[in-house]
Amino acid sequence: MQAVSNSSAVQQAIEEVERLSVDDQMLLVEIIRQRLVQDPHSELAAQVAEARESYRTGNVRRGTPQDIRQALDDLRITGSRTMRQVIISPGEDGYWVAECPTLPGCISQGRSRDEAVANISEAILGYVAALREDGLPVPEEHFDTLVVAV
Repeated sequence: MQAVSNSSAVQQAIEEVERLSVDDQMLLVEIIRQRLVQDPHSELAAQVAEARESYRTGNVRRGTPQDIRQALDDLRITGSRTMRQVIISPGEDGYWVAECPTLPGCISQGRSRDEAVANISEAILGYVAALREDGLPVPEEHFDTLVVAV
């Protein structure tokens, strides 16, 4: 019976995510992808085991679909905007590659230059949100870019 209730919860989560706008879905996927890529496999396995134990013992914060929406709303930049330096270049496969040097590993791409910029903006939001959620410091931005003729 446990598998049925977990399956039902997963189905509910999927349905809730499908109700989100495409932009919010992409942001959520990017956040999840970054967390999986950034955590070494063994550390991720330990976190999963810890989460399962917490769930088994009832020591978890249970959220609602509204909590998911609120978390996404909290990730959006409102009012003043934070500036981040981004390097964008054409990739070998015809896509544009965008990288934020002050956020190690924060890289995205797009079919066009504009899509790559939109995607790296979402990646930066997710990266900073994950740092804050984990209680880690957010690196300061510092602009010091040079173009050198050789």
